[in-house]
Amino acid sequence: MSHVNYLILAGIASFLIGVLLKIRKKLEIDYVFKMYPDLRKVEKDVTRHIYLRGGEVWEVEIRETFKLPKANFWKLAKRLEDKGIITIRKDGPLIQLKLKKYPHREGFSSRN
Repeated sequence: MSHVNYLILAGIASFLIGVLLKIRKKLEIDYVFKMYPDLRKVEKDVTRHIYLRGGEVWEVEIRETFKLPKANFWKLAKRLEDKGIITIRKDGPLIQLKLKKYPHREGFSSRN
């Protein structure tokens, strides 16, 4: 086979891998929402945002993205933590939200 054929095959393989990864991500986040059907819309939106950002985000990103005052952010973060979906970690003045690996057990994350 020529170099062109190899490049075409590599492009098709890359495309298929990308499609499979997107399907897997959707199934994983849908699983979390199935496990927690009582999540509010904003809780789902924030959980999805954290998931799509690799499983970890800083407080300021969530507050700016979702236009949340600090008090509302804390109530939301605490609800997600109490349900076992995220952990809250303080790093000096910074606050990080991290998805757990298996939310119904020990934790859940988009990182394997």
